[in-house]
Amino acid sequence: WIPDTLSWVVPTSFSILALNQAPCCTCAVPGEIRARLERGTQMLFDRACPNGGWNAGNSIVYGAPLPPHPNDTAVALLALGAQRQHALIRSSLRYLEEATLTLQAPSSLAWAVLALAAHNRPVDCLERSLERLPGLAKVEDTGTLAAVCLALDYRQSLSALGVRHAHAAS
Repeated sequence: WIPDTLSWVVPTSFSILALNQAPCCTCAVPGEIRARLERGTQMLFDRACPNGGWNAGNSIVYGAPLPPHPNDTAVALLALGAQRQHALIRSSLRYLEEATLTLQAPSSLAWAVLALAAHNRPVDCLERSLERLPGLAKVEDTGTLAAVCLALDYRQSLSALGVRHAHAAS
């Protein structure tokens, strides 16, 4: 989030999640961390698609709005958990919930489970759908496998990511 760099949604979201972790914040100047968190959050809000959700980067190119993508939206929603009441977050959650009705990719379902659970949306049905995906045991992509593992134990995973949600004690 400095001049002459790119502003991609997923790396920015992961950076926000990491910077929100308490151990990290104790090793640096807290004011600098807060400023970077604010800048990253502003960047995500700036890159949101007009009707909610996110894609990889800009939401409008050559004057044409781009559609959101489930994975990018889910990861951004994880990072923006503290902004639950913002209208953009609510519309993005609606988009993601609607998108889950047709999702078949393990990675997409996994990120959706994590994001929706983080925002206290019901995910039991999605979690069961993820568990029953054909070929899940044969997933070779490490990133997909990691996301699926995180989603199948979403309560513990969200806690480890520093994401607070109402079901954390259950």
